[in-house]
Amino acid sequence: MVKYLKIILLFALLLIKQISIAQKLSLGEITAKADKLIGEYKEKQALKILEDVNIDDYKNENDAKLASYYFVKATAYNLIEDSSNSIYSFNKACEHYENIGYTCGPYLKSLLSLGHLYYNQGEQDIAETFFKKVVIYGNPSLILDEDMREIDALVNAFFNLGIIYLHKDNIKLAELCLHQTNRKGNALYEKFWIILYNQIVNKLLGKVNKCRDENKYEDAIALYDKLLSIIGYYKGEKDSQYLLVNASKATVLCFDLCRYKDAIQVFEYIISKKRYIDHPNEDICSSYCSLIFCYAALKKYDMVQETLIAGYDYLMNASLGDYPPHMLYRFAGNGAYRNNDYTKAISYYEIYLDSNNPKEGAANYEEIVNMLSVAYILSDYPRKAQKLLKSFLKDNEDTMIVSNPTILAEIYHNLGRSIMMIRNYKDALIYLNKSKDLQMKLYGEATIRTIDYINECVNNK
Repeated sequence: MVKYLKIILLFALLLIKQISIAQKLSLGEITAKADKLIGEYKEKQALKILEDVNIDDYKNENDAKLASYYFVKATAYNLIEDSSNSIYSFNKACEHYENIGYTCGPYLKSLLSLGHLYYNQGEQDIAETFFKKVVIYGNPSLILDEDMREIDALVNAFFNLGIIYLHKDNIKLAELCLHQTNRKGNALYEKFWIILYNQIVNKLLGKVNKCRDENKYEDAIALYDKLLSIIGYYKGEKDSQYLLVNASKATVLCFDLCRYKDAIQVFEYIISKKRYIDHPNEDICSSYCSLIFCYAALKKYDMVQETLIAGYDYLMNASLGDYPPHMLYRFAGNGAYRNNDYTKAISYYEIYLDSNNPKEGAANYEEIVNMLSVAYILSDYPRKAQKLLKSFLKDNEDTMIVSNPTILAEIYHNLGRSIMMIRNYKDALIYLNKSKDLQMKLYGEATIRTIDYINECVNNK
């Protein structure tokens, strides 16, 4: 019995000794021990030590030690994704750091962590406040070159502020943040910059597309100019996206706003870059086509011819499937057609259709056939229109009923009209009625023109 009592007393003494040692540990030692465990990826063990502390026992400790304790505790909570306790502890750490006027290192990291935690909870406004504090206190002019921690926090904060401003649709402020993250020579900074840059560009592109969908073309041009200023500043004017945005802007100027002179300047600018680009470029091919359209729309046929020669040579050498050289004549015809110069339009369209492979796009081919027939009719060549359309329908009518019935309805109408012009009212009725029936199926009604021509044919039959 005495033997067992001795053993029990020995364990009791050892336990008292352990408790005595624990009581002798300072808050700084406890914090250091937990911090070491976190460094060894033992955050749960670290939390066990920190949570066993009765912080009231250390209420007389200085703010520096209390700040460190809460910072390490918040870090451990953050690692196990306990957001609520992490937020509480980081806030306590900040409170004690601020009491002693310490606004570097762990203080900035605490602010940054709070920004991330609140952002992940959907509290963007609160997150913005903490990221702004990092920017205020993380002034790079006060940072020694050898200590990069504050710069890391600063760049991180600007990056996150940029993302928040994008969500708030404040592209101006997002761009200012982008400029602050533009620090070369560090993989992390460059990653932040690339992400924010791409998001800003994509945001602007989305706005441009929305403006175009809503026919707000002048607003689209302003957004294109903003995009170009950003891409040009950061990537340079030789960047492929810079050319693409210019081409899109010029397309709106030309085909939506009919500002041909302004569009010409942009298309010529894009084409001038071919001397810097060794490989074939789709935007340059497209610009040659659209430039020819603009010149034809302005009746500058000498420039049309000059551009046809240069453009044909470039498209031929480029050998891109979507840009066969003969398509230049289609754009020339479209430009002449736009300004009602049907004689010129006919000359260009005929060259286009006589090429070896005019069907570089089925819809384009069908539309040009139809537009050429209109040009023939308006130029008093009804037999040419009739021959063209009958030949076309022979090979394409069945396919077009499914693939492009809207153009087919117009082709029926124009064929009927061309036959009317040579006073063959009986045959004209066949195609005019086909057009009417197809229009009724597509739109629920037929155009007044088609109905009037049908009545005229009935009266003269």
